[in-house]
Amino acid sequence: MAALALIVATIVPVTLWSRDIMSPQYRSTQGHVVECDIHATHYNASEAEVKVTITYRYTVEGIEHINTWTGLWPETGSPNALPPDELERLQTKNYPLVVFYDPANPALSELHIRDGGFQRIYGGLSVVLCGLAVLYCAVGYPAWRNV
Repeated sequence: MAALALIVATIVPVTLWSRDIMSPQYRSTQGHVVECDIHATHYNASEAEVKVTITYRYTVEGIEHINTWTGLWPETGSPNALPPDELERLQTKNYPLVVFYDPANPALSELHIRDGGFQRIYGGLSVVLCGLAVLYCAVGYPAWRNV
């Protein structure tokens, strides 16, 4: 049972690690707000979250692209992060943004991407848990069984 638990625990960081390794390496460029809608998502909850739908444009190799992003705007961890009391700045036409695009297909873009720090954490955790699983199967389980 312990070996199975270690193997299952190893699958999660290995999956996250491989997802980060296989995702394209985005480049960044300057973009601008075309249109922005900010609205509260308060339905029956006591605390309202602010949802942002933003249309933005950016140019890569002389070709202009327009995309839309919808979600909860980050307060930290992104070059586009803003504190909640400054979100109305996004409603300013031509407000500058950092746009991350896939160099293989510049029409695919993001406004907020994860940094590479988690890739190292997932990789390290994968190696440690896999090592523990192998160690348990090679040493721990046979010793326990012979008792």
